Parts: sequence; C-alpha cells; structure tokens
Amino acid sequence: MSGKATFVFVESPRSGDRVRSGFRVRGCSSTFEADVVWRLRARNGRLLAHGFTQGGSLQPAQFQFTVGYSVAAEQVGQLEVDEPRVTNEGLRPMQNVLPLVLEP
Repeated sequence: MSGKATFVFVESPRSGDRVRSGFRVRGCSSTFEADVVWRLRARNGRLLAHGFTQGGSLQPAQFQFTVGYSVAAEQVGQLEVDEPRVTNEGLRPMQNVLPLVLEP
C-alpha cells in the first residue's frame, strides 16, 4: 500500500449507543494486508475483549466482527478500532474510539 492513504471507518454501532455482549460491529477499511484490530475497554481502561478481522487492502471493503464481554454493572466503555502498527516510523495509524454504554 505504498503511497496510499489507509483508513478504518466504523459504521455501527455509533458513538453513545447502548450495547450488550455479543454486539456486532460493521465498517469499511483499506489497510496494510487488510488487517483491522479492535479492543473494548471498561470505564477504568481495563481490557474487556480484543481481536482482529479482515477488511479491504488495495481496494476498500467491508468488515464486521462480534464483541463478547462481561461487566457487573452498566458503564461507559470504549471501543477502539484501527489498523495494526507495522513499523515504528512515521505517524501512528488513525484510531476510531467510540464511547459506548456497556450493559451487563
């Protein structure tokens, strides 16, 4: 992907949505080797779940994944979705950070 701008857009859920364990994330991406990584964090920053999926590489393409988690009480958490960093040179990849209301 030399010289080409990469991106990861999350289409759903939207910022502030209420979600339950097993919620589905959908979006579109164009990243190095089509990799998209994600993390779900609790209000205190603790990692609740993480994983990766495939989107688009040379051509933009859709991605989707399901997030399972466990919390004792309703809280605002954060879903982070981006491309993995493949080198320490240059700028960090752009990151989507969505606040979500995590329901038990």
